[in-house]
Amino acid sequence: MNSKLWAIELNRIYMDFIETIILPSLPAIALYFMAPNFFAQLMVPAYLGGKLLAKLTVLTDVAEKYGKKRVLICFLFISLLGSLIALTPNLKLMLIGRVIQGAGVGCITSISTALVKEICPTDFITAWSKIGLINVWTPLTATFIGGCIQSYFGWQYSFVFLFLFGVFIIWLTIKFVPTSQPLPKDVQKQEKLSYHAFLNFSTLCEIIAYSLIYAGQAVIYTITPLLFIQIYQWPAHYYWIIILCFVSGLFLGKLLVKPIAAHIGGFAARLAATGLAILACLTLSYTEQLQHNIAPMVLALIAVYGFVQSTLEVLSRNNVQEKFPGHVSTGTAFMGTLQAILAISLSFMTAKYFHHEPKDMGLVLLGISIAAFIFSLSSYRKSAKAE
Repeated sequence: MNSKLWAIELNRIYMDFIETIILPSLPAIALYFMAPNFFAQLMVPAYLGGKLLAKLTVLTDVAEKYGKKRVLICFLFISLLGSLIALTPNLKLMLIGRVIQGAGVGCITSISTALVKEICPTDFITAWSKIGLINVWTPLTATFIGGCIQSYFGWQYSFVFLFLFGVFIIWLTIKFVPTSQPLPKDVQKQEKLSYHAFLNFSTLCEIIAYSLIYAGQAVIYTITPLLFIQIYQWPAHYYWIIILCFVSGLFLGKLLVKPIAAHIGGFAARLAATGLAILACLTLSYTEQLQHNIAPMVLALIAVYGFVQSTLEVLSRNNVQEKFPGHVSTGTAFMGTLQAILAISLSFMTAKYFHHEPKDMGLVLLGISIAAFIFSLSSYRKSAKAE
């Protein structure tokens, strides 16, 4: 990859760092503020809520009107403000800081997708696949660094790290990310016409199925820090092992989804993936009945869920890119907005009403997987009737 693509990739890495570096510190944050675990777990949906606000601005085509690089830099400065606010010794202000952090990086996915398409117009799929294969390992690196910071310095230094990292990313963006001119008004109108083609029942069902599975990642992020660090008594700097299992499943899914889909078809691949998720979540719901250490089984099932999520992601994104051949930014923003809404709802519900135990995580993920299976099946039935 050239310097432009690396600058875009590092923006995406920064986004994932903000989301996951704080996860190993959630039990320590609850203890520091003498607050219930629920308030520490709110760090996850608070960040997702900020991302949702940013994605809604992208849906209004603000990046196309004023230029993608200019909008990206403005949002990155907002993320720096969020890191500073999160450093204050007040739990409410910290949650507000997390919302602002999410708002600062929430546009990165959609804008980076469009920028890569501008840089590599004839080889977009290959370039984006390379970025995805690198980016899938970012949560592992972030939680390893965050766990070490928590164990040896304290959770406050994670926000210091994010602030310094953000300053570096802004410099990198200014120097290497290419400037894109705002689209002419007549082109914007033409692109908006293609937006309605995306809103058909079969495509929506497919995107909702993936968005539900994606929201399960937020459930895992909400429960596992307290499950492994507080209940299983793992040191914070070992939390990366959980994320290693999850991203290993993601990576394996990215490698295998294309040959699987080519062999059995895209619909069958989506259906098989959601069926596998249901089986894994059923198993996770019954792990507590085992008498021996169940942590390895929980890790294995988390890896399976990562594989399912990655499989649906590739298939769904390819569909979005086909529906939006010239306007990927709005398409990915729409899909990201739906994902954020579901992830916020499920993460908050999990933190509020469920315990941080394998059975509870399995039950929530089981409900998500069953709903995803139904939506995947509905998308095929609708298309079959249309034929």
